[in-house]
Amino acid sequence: CNSKQTAKGLRELGVDENKLRVLYNIVEPPKSDEAKDLHQYLELDSQTQLVGIVGWLTPLKKIHQFIEMASKLADLGDTTRFLIIGPEVNNSEYTASLKKMIAENPNSENIMLTGTIKQAAKYLGSLDVLVSLCEIESFGRTVAEAIAAGTPAIGIKGSAVEEIITHGETGYLVEPNDMASLVNHVKRLLTEEAITKNPTHSGPLMIT
Repeated sequence: CNSKQTAKGLRELGVDENKLRVLYNIVEPPKSDEAKDLHQYLELDSQTQLVGIVGWLTPLKKIHQFIEMASKLADLGDTTRFLIIGPEVNNSEYTASLKKMIAENPNSENIMLTGTIKQAAKYLGSLDVLVSLCEIESFGRTVAEAIAAGTPAIGIKGSAVEEIITHGETGYLVEPNDMASLVNHVKRLLTEEAITKNPTHSGPLMIT
């Protein structure tokens, strides 16, 4: 299993405890000469703060909550962009609803649907905050990649990212659907330097 959360799910399905072992995925940070910058890719000012969520545009990823979060952070103005990084699902009613939400959002000019970005992991170090809102992550690779690249992450308690994020050190954990805490932690990371962005790790991210 790639997380304790996955092992728990298998036990609940009746898999013999003695046959289960947790072996986390190894996440290597990009080498310094391979790291890429989202500011350059998206043609944004280098001082713009970037908050991102990465994944397919599906309800499980809770992209709609990320958009709602962005609306509650409109007071940050155009110094902050909220990036939704990932492929759309063709003919998806959910994707259409997301675009409608963005159009009607008071912070719409600062919310960007980037589409697929090839080798996205190499860009994660240029984010100021990575947000993961899925409640059923079996591992949370983008969270691990972001932290390995030195970017703090916010994830959901009870999902496998709880095994990756050290609350108050490498990011924050929030309860599912706790919008107030989510907004508060993002704002703290952007405005109060509550967690200093770490330099890129020199080796694989070790999860304990």
